[in-house]
Amino acid sequence: MKIGVIGSGNWGKKIIKKLRELNYSVKIISRRDNFKKEKDKFNTFFIVTDDKSHFKFLKLLKNTDKKIFCEKPISRKKNELEQMKKLKFKNIFISDISNYYPNLNLKNKNFIYRSKLDVNKSNKSKKRFDLLYRFLYHDIGYLIKKIRNIDIDKLKIINSKEYLELNFYIKDRFFNFKYVTNKKKTYTFNNKKIYSNRDNLKIMIKDFLKNKFNTKKNLEKSLKISKILEIIKLKMEKSSK
Repeated sequence: MKIGVIGSGNWGKKIIKKLRELNYSVKIISRRDNFKKEKDKFNTFFIVTDDKSHFKFLKLLKNTDKKIFCEKPISRKKNELEQMKKLKFKNIFISDISNYYPNLNLKNKNFIYRSKLDVNKSNKSKKRFDLLYRFLYHDIGYLIKKIRNIDIDKLKIINSKEYLELNFYIKDRFFNFKYVTNKKKTYTFNNKKIYSNRDNLKIMIKDFLKNKFNTKKNLEKSLKISKILEIIKLKMEKSSK
């Protein structure tokens, strides 16, 4: 298997480390390389760049049989997500770590909390759209796994500046999400820990390389998550909080 990794930032380094732990050799494709020429040398790609360029590289790999692992999200732009539906991929997998979360019971009222201590302090005057894609993406993915067809209702933004907190309903169930980036790392769902000693990232990568994924279902799920995040993003833009 000839693996090309596009991107070598903080997250890219983690992916490369996991691949090497699984005894795969990798070639890092840098900005200095001519990607159009380099792509013919590989049969498997990992796109782990900044998410602003995910779609750019996906377009360059359209209509191919090559295996593609793309970090989430596909794009933050609605028009690129629409285009993605028309591109033909036979072996693509959008990162879905929430699929490997422990099986937790949903209640009538559910509370999801996640914290992380960011070295770079966020600008308190700016909306925390970044937390939609860093944190909420995973939690929406987990809810889709548990409930499948979900539509959110009664969406309320509680805070979207220094931290992100919001509520919504799915049918009769209430969900509260709170994400902060000024406290030590923790992640709970109804006070049950999500984090464990299980290396979910390595397991997900291994499953991808062993073809244990369904492109159609995975792609549909990723696009559904992005659609829900777009609804929340628009609500945040209109909110004064």
